[in-house]
Amino acid sequence: MWALRSLLGLRCAAGRTMSQGPARRPRPPKDPLRHLRTREKRGPSWGPGGPNTVYLQVVAAGGRDAGAALYVFSEFNRYLFNCGEGVQRLMQEHKLKVSRLDNIFLTRMHWSNVGGLC
Repeated sequence: MWALRSLLGLRCAAGRTMSQGPARRPRPPKDPLRHLRTREKRGPSWGPGGPNTVYLQVVAAGGRDAGAALYVFSEFNRYLFNCGEGVQRLMQEHKLKVSRLDNIFLTRMHWSNVGGLC
């Protein structure tokens, strides 16, 4: 086998065996599919971008024990302002997915505004 390799001029790549496969560089991580779709919806980057409409939904109106929570969303982004106790349950009741949020903004560090993050 060695003689056949030397006659044909074949070399082994740095002692790697055929079962290990060729040495390849790791690929950079890809963007999540959802972000690719929204980037395609925006169109070319040189044109005027931005959402046409922005919607605001009151998730929790606030009360004595719980703070208010607002859900702001457009075609591209979804934000939640304050996340008090019970906000995740209320979002499920209104068919709003917590996993699709881009950011959560807290107006102050108080239990009525951050209690739902625990």
